[in-house]
Amino acid sequence: MRKKSIVMLLCMMLTVLLVGCGKEAEETSELSTSGIASDVVSEEVSEPVSDEVISEEDTEPEVEIVTIDTNGVSPSEALFKYVKTLNKTVIVDFNFSESSDVSIIPNGAKYTINEDKYSIYLNIIPAAKEISEIKSDVNYLSFGVHPINEGAWCVYIETIGTDIEVAFTVVYDDGTEEDFAFYVTIGEGENISLSQEVEILNYDNFDAFMEYLKAYRQTIIADYSFLEKTEQALIPNGSHYTLQGEGEVGAVLAGEGDAPIVYDLSVISTGRTIKDITPNVDYISVTEPSDVLNICYIYIETVGTDLEVSFTVNYEDGTSEDYTIYITTVE
Repeated sequence: MRKKSIVMLLCMMLTVLLVGCGKEAEETSELSTSGIASDVVSEEVSEPVSDEVISEEDTEPEVEIVTIDTNGVSPSEALFKYVKTLNKTVIVDFNFSESSDVSIIPNGAKYTINEDKYSIYLNIIPAAKEISEIKSDVNYLSFGVHPINEGAWCVYIETIGTDIEVAFTVVYDDGTEEDFAFYVTIGEGENISLSQEVEILNYDNFDAFMEYLKAYRQTIIADYSFLEKTEQALIPNGSHYTLQGEGEVGAVLAGEGDAPIVYDLSVISTGRTIKDITPNVDYISVTEPSDVLNICYIYIETVGTDLEVSFTVNYEDGTSEDYTIYITTVE
């Protein structure tokens, strides 16, 4: 009996020892596991952030330059044929009179446009769908069907500057839409500045005169009449100028004319698109911009010496410029 009691006591002691060891091992295991998990979380937080930043910088889209094969077909036909192979709408810049290279501008890209262009525009060419409409909230952009290439559209950029946002939505004839946004830099030509003095030119036709002005990429006040004379005057801001000829002053003063127009000047912009002009003195009036050319006309409705002709030119991009010149009219 005594022997049996001793054996039972030893069994109980062994059981207690085994339970204690198991609990200690379990706590040790939990502590060890907790430490490992902490290390893993620390590594996962620190590394992916760096990878994401590098990825964004490396994936900035680039403009693609493609040389169009024009063998046997016109350059426009060759371009449309190439775009068909892309099976998407593309924004392109090209001038086939200079080369057969085409710049394809992807979404998000930055592009420096050819500064020698008089009309600043890019071509929108669809590959698989017809374009029914183009929408935009950007006030210095306008759109139109391409005058020559059937199916293509144009986006006209009516301002100059660095990284100008060109953002619009193309609506297709099946009702679907596609958004485009990229950034264009347009310089001011070859840093040509107007003379600080009145400049007299001698062009014998209007087209040659406008071709000369386009290099300035700015707004110019001009006096010309290709019907009456072959001299053209460029009048810089702040200058004094004597208008030549009698204009309509004789008829007005004699009571033979209904409109009080004495002389007129032209305001020509070859940089930004004119929205309208605000007169700042009460003896001048202005016209809306021409439907074809970026020109407004200012009528001076009085005569005198050093008349202050002051006005504000408002542009489609939301900017404005003030002009004041001093005009002497011949009575």
